[in-house]
Amino acid sequence: MKKSIKWNKLKILGIISIIVVIVLLILVFVHGDIVATPDHSELGLYGLTALPQIIGGESLEKYQSYFKTGQRVDYESMQNDLIPYVQNIIREKMGMDLHVNTFRCSNGLHIVGASGFHRDQFDYTDTQYTFPSYTILIYLDNARFEYIPGSHLYKRMSIFTAIQQLRYGKKICIPPGTVIVMNGSVVHRALPSQNANRRLIQCFVTLPNNYPTDNVILKWNDQKSQSQWMTKFLPIFNIFYSIQQMCQLQIPFTRNYIPQSIRQGKLVSAYSMPVRKKNEDDENLYVMMPNNRIVYYK
Repeated sequence: MKKSIKWNKLKILGIISIIVVIVLLILVFVHGDIVATPDHSELGLYGLTALPQIIGGESLEKYQSYFKTGQRVDYESMQNDLIPYVQNIIREKMGMDLHVNTFRCSNGLHIVGASGFHRDQFDYTDTQYTFPSYTILIYLDNARFEYIPGSHLYKRMSIFTAIQQLRYGKKICIPPGTVIVMNGSVVHRALPSQNANRRLIQCFVTLPNNYPTDNVILKWNDQKSQSQWMTKFLPIFNIFYSIQQMCQLQIPFTRNYIPQSIRQGKLVSAYSMPVRKKNEDDENLYVMMPNNRIVYYK
């Protein structure tokens, strides 16, 4: 028992020490980098557009049924039915013809990893405009969500800007059947919910059809990103995680680290989760669409 207590204390001290070192490095080396947006719509200026309760009735019930008992998911139906349906909705309502490359389905298990402010992608390209890469969020239950409007206009933030931006977080309550289209560089996080279910489909690095992908790259780790012991130190971890994400800082030897030789001049997105291997499989798995057009590596 005493050894266990001592080990937990060492973990806490280790995490605090890492945070202190990272913050000091950020203060010295990281500066802000702002880009412009050619799109002056709500999505272009604020980085997010919501289509509330756009899926309803029998359609909503059908898509909810694709989440099976025992934390299983019917990925084949998600891929061939739900995602094309949502693509058509976005095309009709927003005039955007988007190509889905990857997705995952979860029912609340990813909330630990998503509870700190983060981005879904890092922009290391030379362009002076926002990169048209989007995350599509398909909510099949009530949920809560927070994002920082306009944060996608910062390729990276200085620590002072990051601290200031945290004050501008906007919390929203999301009813079932809502679809959100968000620039993948928007700083956001999931908020805890008291609902029995939080069924969510996330489509990452979704690009306009026929958009060139030679400067886009994906990385994944075929392993789970959450550890049980981490939940005890979540508030401390989230401070470090939010700063690292907002300042776009790559940390060597971590799971999602992408070397400079690979990320230079690229839009990059990294994930820590197992890959879907069967038509019906566990939830919270990474799924590469058959028509994925983006280069990826492990």
